[in-house]
Amino acid sequence: SFAARLHYARVDATSEASLLPLREKYFADSNRDLIVYLATPPTIFAPVCQSLWAVGLVRPTTRIVVEKPLGEDLESFRSINASLSDLFKEEQVYRIDHYLGKETVQNLLAMRFANSLFEPLWNNNYIDHVQITVAETVGIEGRWEFYDEAGAMRDMVQNHLLQLLCLVTMEPPARIEARSIHDEKLKVLRALKPMSSSEVRENT
Repeated sequence: SFAARLHYARVDATSEASLLPLREKYFADSNRDLIVYLATPPTIFAPVCQSLWAVGLVRPTTRIVVEKPLGEDLESFRSINASLSDLFKEEQVYRIDHYLGKETVQNLLAMRFANSLFEPLWNNNYIDHVQITVAETVGIEGRWEFYDEAGAMRDMVQNHLLQLLCLVTMEPPARIEARSIHDEKLKVLRALKPMSSSEVRENT
């Protein structure tokens, strides 16, 4: 059964000595696919990747998945990104925003570009403005320590809400595939008017 194929191992992912037994037991075959999902603070992305490389778990068949927040600012993001690029090819790295996994969000592109009712109307001739509201049903619960440090801007705006903005306002991609969608999203982000420090203080 599927459950019988699941194994739990408690390791220190930043420790080479801790990862070696894991490699020997499950990944001695260098052709075996390996997906590493880092559900960790971004401060240890680089140390974990270095340990994976040191014990031989960074291979052509390895995929690394990192989830937001990818740093605290542009400088720390670039540092994290550089540490990933040093060890992995770009096609091996998956930067995940779990908001994109929500069913309604996944259906936005189809609703916009494959729906004959909405597609002709989804433009500035018929839409006056767009307002995105995130109405949460729960509070920060046990995440107060993280939220006190990260804040709503880092936790929600610069990833989840900007992704929604891109999906709602982007031009039709040349093809429904990752690179074309990425290019159209990038055009939206580059067209945004930067907020001044005073505007950030007044509106957040």
